[in-house]
Amino acid sequence: MTILPIELAKSISNKETGLLILQNKDGETIRVFLRNGEIIKIDSLYGEGETEIARLFLWGEGTVIKRNLPKEYENFHPPTKYNINGFLKILVESIKKEKQIKKVEKSLNELLFEALIGFLENSYAFLNYSKDEWIGFSRLIERLSKSIKNSIISISKKYILFFGNSVDFILSREGYVNFEKIEEENLFEPFDYQVFIFSANEYERLTIPFIKEPDYKGTYNNLNLDDFSIGIFYNERQTFLYVKELNEIEPSKNSNCLLWK
Repeated sequence: MTILPIELAKSISNKETGLLILQNKDGETIRVFLRNGEIIKIDSLYGEGETEIARLFLWGEGTVIKRNLPKEYENFHPPTKYNINGFLKILVESIKKEKQIKKVEKSLNELLFEALIGFLENSYAFLNYSKDEWIGFSRLIERLSKSIKNSIISISKKYILFFGNSVDFILSREGYVNFEKIEEENLFEPFDYQVFIFSANEYERLTIPFIKEPDYKGTYNNLNLDDFSIGIFYNERQTFLYVKELNEIEPSKNSNCLLWK
């Protein structure tokens, strides 16, 4: 059983084309003909028109059957346009807003991965290894462990590896990766490697999001960035990493952000 008015509102929000047969627990039905999310006809055993929508709210739960729009209604234009009003309009607008928010909302892991990739693309790489050189991942780690600490390794934009005195953690877009997995993949796929070196304090600052929850979540709204050590700014199109004393960004007032002190 589903909530009938919500199912209708979803179909309208998704701009669906077809015939919805909405049935209550007693087997009574209302038919709604949709074209690109616009209602072109509503009817039931009781009548026809917008008043039938009110019946859906009285019914509450039921089942929904979806059919193709009958051919005779593909170019049909109702004598009077159906206007969605009242509770149905509120439902449609709420679902549209929810869809817009979900477009922007990503997991902390995804945001952090995207922000770090962008940050590294604008940083100077200390070492570059092309996949044409065929240096193995184990060999790379062996070289780093002898002389280089506090580094971040970007691996073909697929993995980001944090290396303190040893491998601290490996991050991918999907989440954390264990050392063995990347070892296995390396047997079949040569990687490009970029190694970025940081001071001990800078490296510690870059690892803060992995250690604790953000101290602030919300819109930027002209906060004082000097109060925070690191942060992620994001919208539907772009994600930026801010690191105190390492880079400068000018976020807009309405940017979404996660900030750590």
